[in-house]
Formats: sequence, C-alpha cells, structure tokens
Amino acid sequence: MELQLGQVLSQMMETEGTGEVALQHKFCLRQQQEGESIANYVAGLKGIGGKCNFICNNCQQSTFETHLRVQFIRGLANAEIKERLLQESSSTKFDDLIKIALAIETAKSESKEMGTERLRSTRTVFIIDRKVDPVIGREWIRKLNIQFDINSIHKEENDITEKEFKEKLHKLLEQYRELFTEEIGEINNFQATYRLKAGTSPIFLKPRPVPLALRDQVENEIDRLEKEGILEKVAYSQWGTPVVPVIKQNGKVRLCADYRATLNKNIEDDNYPIPRIEEIFSKLSGGKYFCTLDINSAYLHMPTNEETAEMQTISTCKGSYKVKRLMFGVKVAPNIWQRYMDQTLQGMEGTACFFDDIALQGSTYIQLLQRITAVFKKLTKCGLHLNKKKCQFFERSVTYLGHTINENGLHPTQEKIKDIKNSPQPTEVSSLRTFLGMINYYQQFIPNLASKLNPLYQLLKKDAVFQWSVQCEKAFQELKEEICGDKVLIPFHADLPVTLATDASPTGFGGVLSHIMPDKTERPIAFASRSLTKAEKGYSQLDKEAAALIWGLKKFFQYCYGRKITLIIDNQPLARILHPEKLHQLRRPFDLYITQIS
Repeated sequence: MELQLGQVLSQMMETEGTGEVALQHKFCLRQQQEGESIANYVAGLKGIGGKCNFICNNCQQSTFETHLRVQFIRGLANAEIKERLLQESSSTKFDDLIKIALAIETAKSESKEMGTERLRSTRTVFIIDRKVDPVIGREWIRKLNIQFDINSIHKEENDITEKEFKEKLHKLLEQYRELFTEEIGEINNFQATYRLKAGTSPIFLKPRPVPLALRDQVENEIDRLEKEGILEKVAYSQWGTPVVPVIKQNGKVRLCADYRATLNKNIEDDNYPIPRIEEIFSKLSGGKYFCTLDINSAYLHMPTNEETAEMQTISTCKGSYKVKRLMFGVKVAPNIWQRYMDQTLQGMEGTACFFDDIALQGSTYIQLLQRITAVFKKLTKCGLHLNKKKCQFFERSVTYLGHTINENGLHPTQEKIKDIKNSPQPTEVSSLRTFLGMINYYQQFIPNLASKLNPLYQLLKKDAVFQWSVQCEKAFQELKEEICGDKVLIPFHADLPVTLATDASPTGFGGVLSHIMPDKTERPIAFASRSLTKAEKGYSQLDKEAAALIWGLKKFFQYCYGRKITLIIDNQPLARILHPEKLHQLRRPFDLYITQIS
C-alpha cells in the first residue's frame, strides 16, 4: 500500500512538471494566503515559477524575474506593502523589493501590542485508535511545497457580536424603563438660584394675546405643567413675564417666557463657560460606535427655591403662574444647567454633554454598552428622564451639534451642505449675512477662510454700496465648492503628536492644527483664519508671518500649552528673527509669548 501510494504521488509530481501552460496558469493564480509570511509566499512563487520556462520569443532570454516581480506584487495580501512597492522604479531588483516588503512586515509585526499575560498556545491533535502510517508525512509535505504557518499567534478581540449587543441593550432599556417615562423628572438635592442686581424692583407685564389656532395647545400645556408640579397658580404676584409659545418639530408647544424686559436685565451674570464644539468632539475621539441621548425638557427638571420661583412668575391667558423649575428664557439658565451636567458626568470616559444632548462613544460593542450603563445609572440617581424617541443607542455614524461624526472623523451634515449648495446669490446685506453665518459655522473645515471671504466682507462695510462684482461671485462659488467637498476633520487626541502650520496673506492669517497619525499621515483637526487689522496690513511680510504664528498659538492655546508641538512656517528667515539675540523691539513680545507656552 505504501509503495503504491508513493508511486502514485511520484507520477503526479512528474506529470505536473511536464505541463508548462498549466504551471504558468497556476503561477498566475498564486497569491499570498491569509496569515502566510512574505518569505513563504516568495518561496511558493519561486517553486512554481522555476518550472514554467518563461522565455522571450524574440531574444530567447529568460523573463522569469520579470514575471516573478509582477506576480509577487499583484498577489500581495497587504495593501500598504503593495502600495509601497508600486512606488519603486522598474530598475529596482527583485531581491531589493523583497527586502522592502520584509522590512515593512517586520515593523508591523513588532509594533502590534499583544497581551502576553493571557496568551495560550493551542495545537490541534487528532487521535486514531489504531497504529497506522500517515498518508502524507514531512518528506512529501516538503516535496509538494505545502505551506504551513507554524507558531502563528491569533489575537482575539474581547468583544461581543452585534446581535449580543442588541440583546443586552434591550435588557438594559427594560431595566431602566422608568428613565424613559414621558413625565418630566425632578433633580434630587439641588436647587437653581440666581441673584438680582442691587436696587432692582419687581416688574409685572400683562400677558400677550395667543393666536386662536394655538390657544387650546397652550392651555393644555399649562394644565399639564401644573399637574406635574412645575407651575403653581397664584392670585397675585409682583413679578410677571409674558409667555411665548414655541412650536417644536413634533408639532407640540413649548412654553417660553420673554424675560428680556423683566428678569434678564436685572439678574447677575453667571460666567460658567459653555464648552466649545472642538472640546466636546475631542471627548468622542477614537470611537467606532456611538450613542446620543436627549434629556426630556431639560431645564424643567431643575427645581428652584421659593424666591427664584416667584421671580420667574409668568403671565398667561389663564392667569399668573409661579414657575417652580428653571424656566426656558432665563439668560443664566444655560450656564446653570451646563455646570450641573458637567459635574454629574465628570470623569466618565468617552462621554460628552452639550446642554440637553449627551453623546457617548466606544471602540467596541462592550465598551459602549458599559458606558451607556454607567450614564443610565447616574441619570437615574439624579432624577433625570430621557426622550427615547430622540435617542440613538448604537450607530456607526451620528449627527451631533450640526456635525456628522463617525470612526473616520468629523464631517458637515448633508442637510447643511445641501442648504449651502442651494443658497441663491445674495441680493442685499441681510441675505449675505445669512450665507456668511452658514459658512462660518463650518469655518474649521475651510483653510484660509478669512482671505476667501474678503471680497464679501467688503460689502458689509459701513456706507459700502452693495454691488455684486466678479470677485464676489468667484468667492461665493469657491466657498460653496469648499464646504461641499469631502472635508473630514478628526477630534483632538492627547496621545498623538501635534503640528501647527500658519501662514499670512495680504488680507488675513491662516492656520491648521493637525495630528501625525500612527501611519505617519497628517490629518487636520481644525482650520482657522481671520482678517488683518488696518495696522497689521502695514507690517512687512516677515512681521506678518510672525504675527500669524502668535495668532495661531493663541487660537489653539488649549491644545498647544504644556506639550511639544511642531510649528510649520513657509518663511525661513522667521526662525532667525525670533532668535533671542537678534530680536527687534517689535518682535520681542512674540518671543516672550512662545517662551510662556513652551
């Protein structure tokens, strides 16, 4: 039996060597297999190609190396290695290509982080209940050129499947179903207060007429809020602010109060900072899966003390009502609410909050689920309720604060892009300001925006005649093309290297803050620009470049301070100008500022 099998295999090997066309076909089909090393892949190609007899019909010279080179690159499994080898010239020798490929393969292998403390070596063993000889032993494995990956390590991600995630999420939503009740909750152990300015006297204003089409909705909303203990009817009050009905997207009415003529001008400011958009999105960096939560009627969750409730009294078509919760329309309400939410969610990784909108990210299903659970637990403890219809619990891409965010970065929303793209040519100042408002909202996506806006800004100057010139039309169309292009920003990540590039034109400063990614590519975090002042326009070009550098450092101060950054400028003399021993008096403040933040 063993002799017959050996004869059969030998005949197969001999037969295989006689069919050149079949071998050439097999050679062209040979590709690098999953998990196969570069060395094994090359050995396999050479083993087949050496029998193919590649000969040029004209010169009768061997073309084996040319075919080997082409098939080697074509069959590579790793796109990064393939792209690198395609950059080489045709004169590069095949052995040199192999060295480049092996170097990249080795570097990628060594850079991978492996959790060695939990590694297990696994070997599959087949047990046979009688003594027999193997059909193919090591000798024939070598002859048949069968390739094996020996001692390969496969790292499994500690995650769950999408189906498992949805099942666990369903159980979690069921566990916290009281968090999603339509009734407005009440925050525990907290009262919103604010102070009146010295010498303030109470102000009472009569209610405003309510459109007949909205009267029933307004009265029903007043009754609902009174039933939930948010409003309390009073026969008399020294304070009274007219109520303003606002129609929400779902068609329901929200009651706001016009406190401009009563409370807002008489209460002390609350200077708690509202987070900037870039600060919020930096907390969402590194996410692959996202979740957004909407707090139902946010401010109305926050109780007030008796004095504040009386000051917030509203005048309605049904009489006067004392407001026992923080009311929409009070100028310090956003600051009070944001402070409370920041303190509530403090220390929660991958979680950001802007007023009543909470966003979470996770690099895996299980990480996102853990973060959602932690937030649910915290919100329940505080007494907050969510609007389930506005929540998104598991998305690869979400719209948040007018931007679309996914694992690739930050994008303008398609809805906003469409509005900008379809904007008609402005015919007067107000329509121009509307267009500029839409553009400026996405200013971080457009490099050197101030210079590009310069022709349009000229039309906004005092006593300027509104005349739409060729330059205005060119700027108008270029801005549309810029914002409608495939612009992607990445959120700031504290662990990645940072570069700041600045430039100065005759009309403005421009800057771009970027990250150097692990693959050595440069990805923008934000673009910024501003117009030059009249005095700055008189600077020499060198001084403009220096001023642009300082402006860029100030603009991105929170990202540059206390860390090493790479400054990129296109003016070589600037480095010599800022040398301490050669500083001009005008430029000394520039050097001092750089020294302060470095």
